[in-house]
Amino acid sequence: MKKNLIVLVVLVCVAGGVPGIASAQNASADAAYSAAYDLVLGERWDEAQTALAAFLRDHGSSPWQDDARYWTCYVDEKRSGASKAAFSCYQAFTERYRDSNWADDAKVNMVRIGQELVRAGNPEYATLVKSMQASDDEEVALAALYALQNVGDDRALQTVMALYDRSTSERMRGKIVYVLGNFDGDAVTAKLAEIAMSDASTSVRKNAVYALGNRDEAESVERLKAILTSKADTEVKKAALNALGNSDVAGLAAYLGDLARTTDDAELGKTAAFALGNTDDPAATRILAGLLANARSDEVRKASLFALGNRDEAEAQQAIKTIALDANASIELRKNAVFALANQDDSGPMIKQVFEASRETELRKAALYAIGNTESAEMKAFLVQTAINDPDTEIAKAATYALSNQLEDGEADVLMRIISESTRSEVKKAALYQLAEQDVSESLALLKRLLEDEKDVELRKAVVYAIGNTESDDAVPILLDAARNDASVDVRKAAVNALGNIGSPKAQEAILQLLN
Repeated sequence: MKKNLIVLVVLVCVAGGVPGIASAQNASADAAYSAAYDLVLGERWDEAQTALAAFLRDHGSSPWQDDARYWTCYVDEKRSGASKAAFSCYQAFTERYRDSNWADDAKVNMVRIGQELVRAGNPEYATLVKSMQASDDEEVALAALYALQNVGDDRALQTVMALYDRSTSERMRGKIVYVLGNFDGDAVTAKLAEIAMSDASTSVRKNAVYALGNRDEAESVERLKAILTSKADTEVKKAALNALGNSDVAGLAAYLGDLARTTDDAELGKTAAFALGNTDDPAATRILAGLLANARSDEVRKASLFALGNRDEAEAQQAIKTIALDANASIELRKNAVFALANQDDSGPMIKQVFEASRETELRKAALYAIGNTESAEMKAFLVQTAINDPDTEIAKAATYALSNQLEDGEADVLMRIISESTRSEVKKAALYQLAEQDVSESLALLKRLLEDEKDVELRKAVVYAIGNTESDDAVPILLDAARNDASVDVRKAAVNALGNIGSPKAQEAILQLLN
């Protein structure tokens, strides 16, 4: 079964309208159809037949009428087999409900049943099936051909090809390519290759390329390679490369590597590198490492880098680390290498080596953010020490922001340690703002204590804004007290602003109390 009943509760929610008799009738019809459909899904054919008949009798105006009549035919077929009655039921359905979502399914079933009736000694059905197969209605013809292919009609392949040749509809040609892909034989491979090279539609040509790739045979691979050396447009060639990357045919890693290294088309080189990353060939990692180090195009090197980042192997890690440490490589490539390392397991210590060996602030910050995406108590401790002790304020702040990605509930005191031990206001403020992002009850208690104990006015203002950033009503009493009693008028003004930013009824009431 290809279609599922839309869940009843969704229908009720979106139907809208004024409650009344009509809505009650609709709900009753929906419930009756849902119950009948459940019996179909459960393959309880006798009960389903009774329930569908009752639905059709009692709910003649329901939008589920065509669905119920289709399932009536389906259940009759299941109960009696591929019979003349089942064929007639589907035939009557297609004549009465031409626009139904089930019309194509009914036509496919008619062809399948017709073929079985012919084999059972009823030759009169052959004419009906052939008329559907040769129909000028392309949808009908394709439905028939698809069914014939499924029951093994040897003539179907030639008819499918003929249908493609005479079709002017891009949509239909795309469907025909899909059907073709399910046939076996060299003739099919040749036809798909012809379509990939010559169809007027880029979409159809790409579909033909992917159908070739799904065949996983040496001849298909050779056809895909031929596309890459042809005058086909770049989009089709990229599709061919992706198809090769997903192929199980041996020896493709070396081919893709050579193309990525030698092509003058950066787009194709990138796609070849990504396709190489998708292969299961163990040699792919070594080839990608070579591209990362020596490819003539930076775009190919970046693609190789990302492809290596998705291969969790020691050789891949080492190649990425080498680029991250290469002072002759661009900062952009080295930053990408750092983030690629973060995708690898247990890569924190390796990224830390890059941080310690680098002098460029931009690269060191990237390394810290990458470490923040790892999970390690050792790396968490490293970020805390960097936030407190690194002489570069920008680096210390970056370590603070990176640290917040690693903290779990109950660890807000780690940020309090930075606030208490750092000697730089900017770093303290960074920790404050990150503290407000932690568990509200825990962070508010720590911020309240800090507001009471801190002597520096600017830092107290930062604490007030951090409290307001929690956007919690539990922050309102703390801010109200600060607005009334803090020794600094600047802090009191900041507290009023923070209440305004919370904006809840409780915060508004607090502002009214201050005005009164």
